[in-house]
Amino acid sequence: MTFTMYASCAPKGYVDMGLPSGTLWKESNEDGYYTYLSAKGKFGSSLPNTGQYEELMDNCTWQWTGKGFKVTGPNGNSLYFPFDGYIDCDSEMRMESNSAVLWTLEKAGASWAMCCVLSKNQKECLPESNCWSCSVRLVK
Repeated sequence: MTFTMYASCAPKGYVDMGLPSGTLWKESNEDGYYTYLSAKGKFGSSLPNTGQYEELMDNCTWQWTGKGFKVTGPNGNSLYFPFDGYIDCDSEMRMESNSAVLWTLEKAGASWAMCCVLSKNQKECLPESNCWSCSVRLVK
């Protein structure tokens, strides 16, 4: 019997975290903040779904750095999620330096969409107002 090992062939700018789904995560957030509709319009299905965030939460080691999280996958590769907060519907910056708030692909109602909140005390995906401007991290 012959076994063939394949090296990860992640496209440039993406990281293979060794996740069961094979999802590849972009090395860093996209520049800027986006409302849900602008993020969905610009990035479409490259936005992660809640299941992909939950897989990252469940299968990786999360190390709080004081300004974000270093996330290390089962294969030893890592990503960094900076705490850059979000901009609320009144254009006020919120939770900067305390959390990362990132859009997912899913809508959660007429004026709600799912985002993932990553902070020292919280790592979960939940519905928030789709007029917020949040960070975006892409997947393949």
